[in-house]
Amino acid sequence: MAMSLKGGTMNNYLLLGGILLIFLVEIFFNIYRERKINKLSVVNQAFLIDKFTTYISILKFFMEESYRIIYNNFLLLNDIEGYKINNDEKIKYSKDFVSLTFKFMGPNFESFFIKVFGNRETLIFYMLRYFEEKEEEKVLEKDYKTLATTGLDEAHNG
Repeated sequence: MAMSLKGGTMNNYLLLGGILLIFLVEIFFNIYRERKINKLSVVNQAFLIDKFTTYISILKFFMEESYRIIYNNFLLLNDIEGYKINNDEKIKYSKDFVSLTFKFMGPNFESFFIKVFGNRETLIFYMLRYFEEKEEEKVLEKDYKTLATTGLDEAHNG
């Protein structure tokens, strides 16, 4: 009877040792996998940084096309008539611009640019900043034209 009790205890130790060995192998595997993922992530980040200007050029192409359409279809008439859009209209056109830019780039480029910028919100912020800069350029361009024509009239009259 004592013999079978000892054998049963030995089997328990072997089972416990096997479970411990599996647990340790899994820990080492997870550590290895984590390091490999981190290494790939660093390589991918370095690649993205190296090619950043190329990717930004592609994104700007999409944004230029979107802005051209929004401007020609909605904002040009306001510019011609001298009407300044209100804040609600500006928000609407900004949203339309972002939506149209995403449509132009398609789902593959969208997910790619989200990875480049870190998240969707940052990408949208960048797009909205581009839209704002284009709007500021139009206002400055209009002001310069007004100043140039006014300055020329005064020079001829003076």
